[in-house]
Amino acid sequence: MASKWFKFYCKIVGVKYIFNELARFIYELNKISEVRAKASETNDSLSSQSSKPQLSSSKSLLSLEMEVDPNKYGDSAFTDSEANVYQLILACQKVFTAIRTSLNDIPKEFKIVFQS
Repeated sequence: MASKWFKFYCKIVGVKYIFNELARFIYELNKISEVRAKASETNDSLSSQSSKPQLSSSKSLLSLEMEVDPNKYGDSAFTDSEANVYQLILACQKVFTAIRTSLNDIPKEFKIVFQS
């Protein structure tokens, strides 16, 4: 019973901390994903109207592609699995760095529990 109460308490206290530290980063990733999806839909409708094969204009040096499963690639002709792995590693490092640089903002309740 005590572990259930502790888990519930951690969720209440921890959600505010996680939101403050990671919400902006997650919002940015989500926004990039939405832009890519819209561009992909636009390109799909344009390419279905044209008989010539065209390069996708949504493919950009600044786009984020993090799919590492070759079976799930949407357009395998333009996908570089090694680059996707590095994009995923970069995103994970950004999350870890955001958490690591916010150690002073960790709720004091967690500091007390984790010091023991």
